[in-house]
Amino acid sequence: AGPLEALIDDTASRPFYVIPRGDAVVLGGTAQRGDRRVEADADDTAAIVAGIAARCPGLRGAAIRQVKVGLRPYRSSVRVERQAHPRGRLVHDYGHGGSGYTLAWGCAAEVASLLAD
Repeated sequence: AGPLEALIDDTASRPFYVIPRGDAVVLGGTAQRGDRRVEADADDTAAIVAGIAARCPGLRGAAIRQVKVGLRPYRSSVRVERQAHPRGRLVHDYGHGGSGYTLAWGCAAEVASLLAD
């Protein structure tokens, strides 16, 4: 059985996260500045699995259904801003880096507020 809540630790040089999603659990992470590879790396995958197993013993031996790679664009500050557009309103909401999960609710509320004005 997996965790009941998300776990995110970005205090070390290699961050990790465990995010429950319905009938699966998403595991990760890496933080490799400038790395634009979109193919899975076997060493990264092994390090993620080992790190999660050490922190979440309940996930040891769990079946790995899929390995994916995602790029997390980062800015020094998140951009949440409304801009006039010829076809209506445009709201920018990007630059979250690996913090998108933790910032999602607050940024969504800000976007909703900008669209309601």
